[in-house]
Amino acid sequence: MGAYKKLDPQEPAIEQIDSLYWLPFYAAPRHNYNLSGIYLSFSGEPSPYPYSNPNFIGYQTDIYSEESYPRMYGCMKLWDESSPYIQVEIQHLNTGCSFDIDDETAGDMGLCHLDIRLVKLREVEWEDNYDLVSPFQIKKLILRRYRDIKKDFSTIGDYFIPISEEALEEKEIKGRTWYLGVSGVRSGDWNFALYTALTPEHMLIVDCKLRFWPSDHEPSEKALKTSLGPLWDFLDNLEIDEEPGHIEVGVRDARGSLVKEETDTGDMDIEW
Repeated sequence: MGAYKKLDPQEPAIEQIDSLYWLPFYAAPRHNYNLSGIYLSFSGEPSPYPYSNPNFIGYQTDIYSEESYPRMYGCMKLWDESSPYIQVEIQHLNTGCSFDIDDETAGDMGLCHLDIRLVKLREVEWEDNYDLVSPFQIKKLILRRYRDIKKDFSTIGDYFIPISEEALEEKEIKGRTWYLGVSGVRSGDWNFALYTALTPEHMLIVDCKLRFWPSDHEPSEKALKTSLGPLWDFLDNLEIDEEPGHIEVGVRDARGSLVKEETDTGDMDIEW
């Protein structure tokens, strides 16, 4: 317990530590998707879902067909013929974050909630030659999505979003271009979202929701940089491959055994 004396209890821990890491990926199941020939693979513990039938896509999905995208979630309409884009959930992950106290001791910082989503661009309201591989086009869609999100938080005065292309930070990760956007409630949860183009009409989102600081504390630049550590850990384990037959779709446990071949939206109480 003496190691904890290194931290000042009067100050948020996130302001005093230098790095966070997500608990080991090798202990988590591996999710392998075939999205019309684009192979997506990542590790992570699925979040317990509070409602039945979340609108997850299957592990093998035709992402070009609009029939693959649920139109309703319960009584809520997700999209209709006038929607400029469609968003669907791939997976929700939930795992703990830790920091090293010394060579033998680790401290628990809290939880990371990470959502992986797919967005399909539709021709409505967009140019005929749209192409999300274009930096201009994908930034345009990202900012449009943030404006749509803020409408749902219009009653929260300190909710913030990126409002210009300059607010989207470009990152080169494993040979792929990503765009980082930060949004949230300044005195509450912050969302760090990374966006990349999968095809000219499809965008992948890795959205990390966290708050490693008290509700009345606005984090420093150092704290924000430290908080991004778990997101980089996830991307280190993310594979996006267009080589057919690269992976077998489904979920594999830590031993590499195939657990499920299809997304089961009605039974999420599986113990991994």
